[in-house]
Amino acid sequence: MARLARLANISQSGIEQPGDRGCLQVKLSECRMPKNKLSLQDTIRISDDVVFRQLEGEAVILNLETGVYFGLNEAGTRIWSLLQEDGSLERVVERMQNEYAVSAEALQEDVLRLVDQMLEKGLVRPASGIALQP
Repeated sequence: MARLARLANISQSGIEQPGDRGCLQVKLSECRMPKNKLSLQDTIRISDDVVFRQLEGEAVILNLETGVYFGLNEAGTRIWSLLQEDGSLERVVERMQNEYAVSAEALQEDVLRLVDQMLEKGLVRPASGIALQP
């Protein structure tokens, strides 16, 4: 069973800070990141300074504030689309579970890791009034 993380990696291009080779440039499964800051109970909103375009099943996301653009493959694009529709991480995982042959535990971990990275890069933000876990 393929891990969603291998499907949902995102790449980053644009102006980078020296030494800033974040996990967005490699497969998520290869990243060594701290434990997720998010939980499935969190709700996410797309940041105001972000532009999204879908091209042949994949996506390009431009952070207008930083001038950095990101690429999402098909699974990452689906996660992004579900975040745009609702923002509930729990519902994103539920819908992805119906569409991908992956264990529930792996799916949850991979979605949370991807959204954590999006949060760190300013692509998404917590919905108003939602406090993220430390």
